[in-house]
Amino acid sequence: PGAWTIINGKTYKIFNSHIDPQVYDPIQQIGDYYTDHKSILSFKTLDGFLAITEIQAEGKKRMKTEEYLRGMKI
Repeated sequence: PGAWTIINGKTYKIFNSHIDPQVYDPIQQIGDYYTDHKSILSFKTLDGFLAITEIQAEGKKRMKTEEYLRGMKI
């Protein structure tokens, strides 16, 4: 079992996440994502945002989200 998502045609496995109390854009649709391209990757849910803290992109190793964002763009 696990979670995954597709962003811009690439599949990402999600290993760790938590509820993010920050509201980035209240008009985003459920399923939309927000990133600052440095350390934050959060998805809009019915109840707020879900922050992704550990991720694995296609063909890449599993890593902390901020490490991934330092070297790659989503």
